[in-house]
Amino acid sequence: MAEKTILQKADPSAGKDREKTLDEFIQKTGKLPCSQIEGVESVGAVSGTWSGRPRSNLVKHLMDTSGKTKDEIAACLGITTRYFNNKLHRDCFSLDEIIEVAYVCGYLMVFRGNDPKAQEQRSFQISVHEYFAARDREALLRLYEHDEWVREKKKAEYDDLKARMERLRAEYRFED
Repeated sequence: MAEKTILQKADPSAGKDREKTLDEFIQKTGKLPCSQIEGVESVGAVSGTWSGRPRSNLVKHLMDTSGKTKDEIAACLGITTRYFNNKLHRDCFSLDEIIEVAYVCGYLMVFRGNDPKAQEQRSFQISVHEYFAARDREALLRLYEHDEWVREKKKAEYDDLKARMERLRAEYRFED
């Protein structure tokens, strides 16, 4: 089977374009996310991340980069973890669900113009709260609950660190 050319990149030492195949690219970059590789502007543009189950791969990528668990994401979607696993396997996420997952993982959905001739690229971002206020009030409530849970978790972490600091101050007799 012939290898397909995936990326053409200028090779300054040779002075001409050098073709890269997917296998060469993967071998060179390992498992780095494509967004961290020089010359690749979007995740999955070269590595084929979105082939097969593109929506599920996007959801998995968002979870991996944010450290969120399947249980957390399922709760925010208002479904069981088992049903979430089925959705991953079947690749059946709606746009609303992808927007929710992105938000919970700390991302926003942004659309950017792709006209290379335009002097100024237009872009807009979906306001998650406005979007779900108009479409799905239950989803909006779940997102508010998630935001509140995150705030409580951060406050508990802060209080724990503050208590540890006070113990260390007392133990080592530090003054302000």
